[in-house]
Amino acid sequence: MEKKRLFVSVIVLLMVSTMAIQAFAFDINDLKNKLNQTNDEMDRITGAKDENEKMQKDITERIKKLENTIQRLESEIAQISNNIVETKGKIEITQKELVQAEENIVDKKDTLNSRLNVMYKNGDIGYIEVLLDSSNFQDLLTRVDMVKKIFNHDVDLIKYLKDQRDLIEIKKNTLESQKT
Repeated sequence: MEKKRLFVSVIVLLMVSTMAIQAFAFDINDLKNKLNQTNDEMDRITGAKDENEKMQKDITERIKKLENTIQRLESEIAQISNNIVETKGKIEITQKELVQAEENIVDKKDTLNSRLNVMYKNGDIGYIEVLLDSSNFQDLLTRVDMVKKIFNHDVDLIKYLKDQRDLIEIKKNTLESQKT
């Protein structure tokens, strides 16, 4: 009986061992599957991480380029602002010069108008009368010199008025150019 018991015990032990080995083998296969799934998931996450790092690097480079562009544009804006301030100063100076030239024309024009009025009233006879009223040759030379100076002054005055008129035209064009 004892041999039977021992035999039954060995068979039971073998059956239990076989079942345990099968259960253990099943657990190992299950664990291998889980390990493979975990490795696949890690590969996917690593790939996503690498892609995110690449995107982050690209974005960082774009940000640097944009910052450089912003700095360049800010520098250009500062230069343009300086140019605007400088041009406004030039406009003010040109406007003052234009006003001064116009005032000069008004002053000299009044003087010229007075001279022309006198010449119109007296005609050319005024010069001849001044010369004929000379008492001697020395007086005649003095009067000729005086008439010559008056004539030269009138010519210079007309030339000055023309120059001022040209200057005003130039200043107006300069002013328009600066404003533009």
